[in-house]
Amino acid sequence: MEKLRNAIKNISPKKFLYPGIFFLYIITVGILFFFSTRSLVSEVNKALATQTDEGEFSFDMGHYNLIAARLNLPVQPNVENPETATTTSVQIETTATTSPDTKKVLPKK
Repeated sequence: MEKLRNAIKNISPKKFLYPGIFFLYIITVGILFFFSTRSLVSEVNKALATQTDEGEFSFDMGHYNLIAARLNLPVQPNVENPETATTTSVQIETTATTSPDTKKVLPKK
């Protein structure tokens, strides 16, 4: 017991300076990690949430039909409302594509 009292009396505030700074640094990093992780998770949840009744997602059907016709993909009619479903055909103008002249590159020896 006497040794413990002497050890406590010999401890000065200077001996706690570096461990105290290190402890505050660890606490600060932990708090910043917590808040950054929470904000990242909330942003990912907002991005991946399916909100059909708010109408945040707009789909350009004309652009889709153009791309689908160029790729020879079948365009399916709207299944939800079969009375208004019509098949649309998209006329595509094909233009001659010219590629730049390329020189034959030989491997270096």
